[in-house]
Amino acid sequence: MREWSGLIVAGIALALAGCETIGSVTNSPQVAEVVQDNSGSQAVNIASLSDVISRNPNDAQAYNTRGSAYARGGRYREAIQDFDKAIQINPNFAAAYTNRGLAYRQTNRNDQALNDFSRAITINPNYGPAYLARANLLRVQNNYQQAFEDLNQAIRLNPESAQAFHARGLLYQRQNQHQFAISDFDAAIDRDPYAAAPYLARGQSLIETSQFEKAVEDFNAALNVDNRLADAWAGRGLAYERMGKKQEAAESYQRALTVDSGNAAARAGNSRLGVGGAKPKPAAAQAKPAEMPGASFAAFINSLWPVAQAAGISRATFMEAFDGLTIDPSIVALTKKQSEFSKPIWSYVAGAVTASRIERGRAMAERYADSLARIESQYGVPREILLAIWGMETNYGSFAGDKDVIRSLATLAYVRYRGTFFRDELIQALRIIDDAHIPRASIRGSWAGAMGHTQFMPSSFMKYAVGGRNIWGSPPDALASTANFLSQKGWVGGLPWGLEVTVPHDLDYRVIRRSFSDWARAGVAPVSGRPLPRGGEGQLFMPAGASGPAFLLTDNYAVIKTYNMSDAYALGVATLGDRIMGRPRIQAAWPKADPLPSKAQREDVQRQLKRLGFYDQEIDGRHGSGTRDAVRRFQLAHGVHPADGYATAALLARMKAAAR
Repeated sequence: MREWSGLIVAGIALALAGCETIGSVTNSPQVAEVVQDNSGSQAVNIASLSDVISRNPNDAQAYNTRGSAYARGGRYREAIQDFDKAIQINPNFAAAYTNRGLAYRQTNRNDQALNDFSRAITINPNYGPAYLARANLLRVQNNYQQAFEDLNQAIRLNPESAQAFHARGLLYQRQNQHQFAISDFDAAIDRDPYAAAPYLARGQSLIETSQFEKAVEDFNAALNVDNRLADAWAGRGLAYERMGKKQEAAESYQRALTVDSGNAAARAGNSRLGVGGAKPKPAAAQAKPAEMPGASFAAFINSLWPVAQAAGISRATFMEAFDGLTIDPSIVALTKKQSEFSKPIWSYVAGAVTASRIERGRAMAERYADSLARIESQYGVPREILLAIWGMETNYGSFAGDKDVIRSLATLAYVRYRGTFFRDELIQALRIIDDAHIPRASIRGSWAGAMGHTQFMPSSFMKYAVGGRNIWGSPPDALASTANFLSQKGWVGGLPWGLEVTVPHDLDYRVIRRSFSDWARAGVAPVSGRPLPRGGEGQLFMPAGASGPAFLLTDNYAVIKTYNMSDAYALGVATLGDRIMGRPRIQAAWPKADPLPSKAQREDVQRQLKRLGFYDQEIDGRHGSGTRDAVRRFQLAHGVHPADGYATAALLARMKAAAR
């Protein structure tokens, strides 16, 4: 790293400050600043939460949220006390363990922090923030291998996490793998263009790859966010110095020292330039700018060979895979059109659970009865879930995609869609060909590279495919592989995905996850008329608000979401499976219109919730579980009943009024 090794350390410290704002590890630095500057709103939030706690001293979520507010204000002792209380009430509260671990880190209790992050992952292996938090701590402790594993898992769980890509980029940077680092920083900036740290880090890697003008642009971008960043001034100085622009370099170094008189990189730069009495040193020869992987598709493909070779791919397979390959211009546009994120959930489910798909699913259940019985016995996953996934993914194998998987993945990797995710999948696809699971000419699938009857990504194939592993031509192999996937993700045999229920008007919405016996005592009852299960827990889910269908979800519903993180998809699979087995359709009526039909309105809900301190995730217009929980907490804090977590135009107006 030569002259600017001090900058990397500083960059990591800045990344930690941005990534690990308590309450979530998805806050960006400017969000943290808003919370800290808007102390009046924070005080109101703490007061509102304290009122909620006084009325219900067993509300673990309220303690967790208040603890987050305390921590954002630097009151870590009170924060840890609140997280302790949340964990005492709910010993399986992964978010509270993660938040307490972050508070421990701020008070230099790293061993306790590591224990809390690991505990959160043990409780919920699909809780991405805990992996990200643990990875940041492991990186500081120089445990890079485990940190990489945690960050890869965090990205798999949330491909939109800017902080996870940023953190992984820093790991690549520490190992001098700067092109991979740049790719990850690109992904972080795409997801959060207003955070300074990824620009600062990318600028440092651009210097190491002799892309000095681009580095200056990145340091300027970081300074536009916060002009007090001494390391950004020093980095800009080094870039100018490498370009031979001594005057600009000296001015930048001086600005760095004005902000931080002890900045080592700026002091070293001044010494090299002979500023302050030091004897000038000859300027280093200017290196020829290195070509970015994205400069041409062919250059990008060539840059993949060292990665493929390290993964054990033969040169012959590599050459065959990319022989004559060109970019597919139709692919990128398709990234914006995933229907589970653009339709109301009731429209998606209606389109998924059709009469023809139910009928064909029943026919497939009969045709493959013996195989399904064997798979069910071995993996504990019921046949209706496997059949529903098969039906949802490829309509029982009738259309598994006609795209060249290698071309699709190479295109997505080249444009750096979702950082390095698709580059990594491309390497796994090469392994599949190299291991002779399928010929190069036959590896076809979806635009995103999913393959076979149940649409496995290449990495999922390598990890979960079983039997003959012929997911393309053998339905039993594909179904068994899918069952193995769900089993390893935590499927609990004998537990339903959930059930539709009726909810009394006076239900207390402060606790939405309870034992089934507690739900029964609260007056919640299955629409079927049967009693609730005797054991286990359920979480209340009202995807269209209190006026639409209500469900109690078990942990198996969360396992379905590991196949596709959309609630629309998971509910489609669950209800299609029920209908294949002859169970009744959803009984309650869905709304006739979407109360927030535009993406701009849905984004505005998230924006207002963020201003009020209830939401700390991406503003993307996708109202998933994080947004619903934030809406519910706003409703509770402002006396809105029912606190169903469902955003409407009227509720948005109330949020705007509260934010004034």
